Formats: sequence, C-alpha cells, structure tokens
Amino acid sequence: MRSRVSIAGHPVHPMLVPLPIGLLAGSVVADLGYIVTGREEMWANIAFWTLIGGLITALIAAAAGIAEYFLMARRTDAAEMARWHGMLNAGATVLFAISLVLRLNEVSLSGGRFGAAFALSVVALGILAISGWLGGELSYRKHLGVAPDTAQQEAQERERHLIER
Repeated sequence: MRSRVSIAGHPVHPMLVPLPIGLLAGSVVADLGYIVTGREEMWANIAFWTLIGGLITALIAAAAGIAEYFLMARRTDAAEMARWHGMLNAGATVLFAISLVLRLNEVSLSGGRFGAAFALSVVALGILAISGWLGGELSYRKHLGVAPDTAQQEAQERERHLIER
C-alpha cells in the first residue's frame, strides 16, 4: 500500500529513520570510545551531542510514523505490529532521553551516573534494533509504504490489507 505521508511518491518515515538510528547508535559507540580510551572526555562529548541529535531526529521521524499509522497502518492487518513498532520506539526514546539527562553535568563522567547512562543507552539500542526489525517487516512483508508497480497490484494490496472499509 502506498504511503499517505510521502514526497513525490516516496514515503517520508523511512527517509527519516536513518538519522536517529545512526546518531543514537553512534552515541553508544562514542561511549565505548570513552571507556576504551581511559575516559578521554572528547568521546563523552561526542556521545552527548549525538544523543541530542538522535533524540531530535527521532521525534521528527516519530511524527511521520504516527501520521502514517493513523492514515494507513491502523486500518490494515499490520496494525498490531505497527503499534508494537511505535511503542518500542517510544520506549527506546525515553531510555535515551533519561541517559541524556544523567549526562547533563560534569559529575556524570565519574562514578555510577556514567555507568547508568551507558547501560540505559545499550538497552535502548537493543530495543531500537528489535523495533527496526519490526519496521522492516512492516515494509517488506506487509508492504506498507510500498508503491505497487501497477494499478492492479495496488488494488490487490488494498484488498489484502484492509480490514476496515
């Protein structure tokens, strides 16, 4: 089924998700750099700023995903999977946000606050991976946001997926 939130026929949500995924995963990589280098502060700064960028872009991607859910996915046989995808993303975003809050002052680089922030980010990244897999299932198996080649294929996809008319 074609995406209802698109630019020139290209769905917006899949265009946006690589930014938060890359930035949030990059924050965990930077945390590992901080640990491996004996707590070189540059890595902590990179993790902090990539978390901020990741959270901002996650909210933008989420807006497109929420619109897509209400305009298309909730009326299909993929509605439950789409809900889980959204809830997992929301949970991961909250954990990343808490991780960011724990890093807001210099004290965070020492003691248990860094460990807690790092652990939250690692758990959030795992949740994000599961949610990303569900997003792939929504596109590749359920064909949400995919433009069929012909009008006949479009009609077949609509017939296959639509539960509500």
